[in-house]
Amino acid sequence: GLETAVYLSLFSPVDTYLNEAAETNDEKLSSQTEAIIQNKPQSSKNYQLLVQAVNADLKWLVTNGNANSIDTSV
Repeated sequence: GLETAVYLSLFSPVDTYLNEAAETNDEKLSSQTEAIIQNKPQSSKNYQLLVQAVNADLKWLVTNGNANSIDTSV
């Protein structure tokens, strides 16, 4: 469902096995959010990076018409 799609968008590493089944690059999962969580220290100076990553990873919700907008806070 939608909850699973959002979860995978936010927490899928670049090398996820799910990318083996993708037919195009647009279908491949590569989470900016996951990359920041794994590679940056958890500090207030990285909050804005995390917000930007979440917005980028969930942009497809607006593009596909599943949502009118996304409001992100960390």
